[in-house]
Amino acid sequence: MSKVFCPLPWIGLSTRSTGDLRVCCQSDSSDPKGSLLKDNGQKFNIAIDGLKTFRNSKVLKEIRKVILSGESPKICSRCVKEEAAGFNSNRIHMIEDMAEEFSLQDAVNMTSEDGSIDENNVPIKYADLRLGNLCNLKCRMCGPTDSSAWYDDYVKLFNNDIIIDNSGNKIKIITNFNEKATLDTDIYNWHENSQFWKNLEDHIPDLKHIFIIGGEPLLIDNHYSFLEKCISSGHADQIYIEIMSNITSIPKKAWDLWKHFKLIQISPSIDSIGDLHNYIRYPSKWSQIENNLSKLVTAKGNFRIVISPTIMVLNLLHLPELMLWKFEKFPNTKLNSHLLHGPVHYNIKIFPPISKIFITNYFEECKIEYKNRIMNTKRGEVNYNFFCKELNKATSFMNSEDWSSNIPEFFRLTNILDSIRNQKFEIVSPITYRLLLGKHI
Repeated sequence: MSKVFCPLPWIGLSTRSTGDLRVCCQSDSSDPKGSLLKDNGQKFNIAIDGLKTFRNSKVLKEIRKVILSGESPKICSRCVKEEAAGFNSNRIHMIEDMAEEFSLQDAVNMTSEDGSIDENNVPIKYADLRLGNLCNLKCRMCGPTDSSAWYDDYVKLFNNDIIIDNSGNKIKIITNFNEKATLDTDIYNWHENSQFWKNLEDHIPDLKHIFIIGGEPLLIDNHYSFLEKCISSGHADQIYIEIMSNITSIPKKAWDLWKHFKLIQISPSIDSIGDLHNYIRYPSKWSQIENNLSKLVTAKGNFRIVISPTIMVLNLLHLPELMLWKFEKFPNTKLNSHLLHGPVHYNIKIFPPISKIFITNYFEECKIEYKNRIMNTKRGEVNYNFFCKELNKATSFMNSEDWSSNIPEFFRLTNILDSIRNQKFEIVSPITYRLLLGKHI
């Protein structure tokens, strides 16, 4: 497998929650080249510009040329770092997912010297749709650009009613007495644009994989209408639908539509179990999450359930118990963890050096302590090898850099948010709390 090739710059479509187009979901948001720009410097927006003009943008042409030269583009640094730590990056997932659709040789054959492609011969096969920010949760690592539930807490946390999103938009949060906070713009409602959906419908015959996320995608009514179009067009049985959801609620209409597709992958965002999950993904209820997960696991149809924790400071120490819970209670699910890169104060690299030693040793002890229980689960040996590999990858990434200078910011923001939400991190994860202080257990 090539160490630099990725099919997405050729056959992919990726939006931000504003509808602005970017290279892919792993595009380094600190790099302005992550956004696809027109010749006049303005961002391509899917609701305004459609689905064709962006494909030979200057950024994508340059990235294609770099990849075909055998180098890794700067914008791909997140995948590079994850692979260095042993994780299967989004690049690797996409190569495997699109193996039969688009290869490195296809890229060589179909790319002009200037990096351009013929859009008719290289259709969009993968669509990553971030459908605005409508959400019913306000997860710790999230914010108002990805969750509409965050508005009130953001103003209280930062004493500021102005947010600047990943696209560089400056947006004002409007708070009125005894009324729910809102924004002074409808920038996150781009998915209500009927022309966008019509344009996307034209690509249904070529689409093979659609990744739908929000906000909370199961709250977005428009996407159900699109799924209906996929079904009525006769192409649903060739399309793999992937949905990342907090699974706090699963509407009946979703069940009715999902059964028609080639594969439905539901990726529940579950970061820990019990009170810590409720703390991270506030105000979810753990009993509700487990109940809905049980319904998904036992549902009839071509389902694949992939539990998708985001590994961060808040839950790193609890990763072993999360995996054991999955092996014992939901053996027919998969687990695919994701590294949190930002906000920086939640990145696992911020642990003090002395605490990183403790965590590394603790994970080695877990391999011994949990071995018998894991070996007694379904696919015990496979599970145990996976368990060890996941812990090794996490510690490798954690130890790769020292970002402990961000610890004061972690405590400052955590303490304020705890006060706002009447929570206390020290109670839900006392060991992590002490380790961040550099104290021995």
